[in-house]
Order: sequence, then C-alpha cells, then structure tokens
Amino acid sequence: MSATKFEMTEWFPEWVKPVRTGIYETLMDFGFGYTYWDGNEWGNQGNDLEEAKMLMSAGMQNKRWRGLASDPNA
Repeated sequence: MSATKFEMTEWFPEWVKPVRTGIYETLMDFGFGYTYWDGNEWGNQGNDLEEAKMLMSAGMQNKRWRGLASDPNA
C-alpha cells in the first residue's frame, strides 16, 4: 500500500528530523522513495514501504521528508 493514499504533511527540510520513529517519504537528489527513521539516523532509501523496513542506517543523513498528517488508526 502506498502512503500517499493518506493526507501527508508538507515536505520538511533536511535539517529538521522527525519526532517519531517510522517510515517516511523521502526526497533526495536522485529521487523519491521511502526511508526508515530510527529516532537517531535515517536508513537507506527504498523503493517501497517493505524495502524501507529492511534497509538499515546509511551514511546519507540529509533527506527531505514528509509523513502522515494524522494518525491512520484514529
């Protein structure tokens, strides 16, 4: 399932990091994807949500990102 089926936040700049752990849509120089934020570091960017869950910490930490605008379980 694509996260874009839900209302998303605006894109945040690279220097602003997420408050919550989880998978976020990320936008880098080479394109759009999904990346796991562990609370301290970004993982490698994947092509889909499942791939993003498996890709661990990466050297590249400057990522524009956005997340869900509201809790999908609420």
